Amino acid sequence: LNKLNSNCTSRTLIDLDEQYNKVFQMFESALLRGESNSALLLGPRGSGKTAVINKCLHTLQIENPNSNFHVLNIDGRIHNEVSALESIEKLLKKLVLQNK
Repeated sequence: LNKLNSNCTSRTLIDLDEQYNKVFQMFESALLRGESNSALLLGPRGSGKTAVINKCLHTLQIENPNSNFHVLNIDGRIHNEVSALESIEKLLKKLVLQNK
């Protein structure tokens, strides 16, 4: 997660406060209350979609240091349905082994 967030920690999100707050609230609800939601972030390349996500994850990590959450990135340009499921399976197996 540190690698994922390494380039967003020192940056300020300009004119993305509303988007950041909505995404952060959704992530926080999932982490703290187990809520399951979906979101679709749309915008042109370079508009801050990934920066908002990374900043939210970084903030959650700092505010909840004892939470054990994991991030799995699935890129539709690289992963097809089968490889995405394989990636999920690999992560779940790793988590099960860590918890034994």
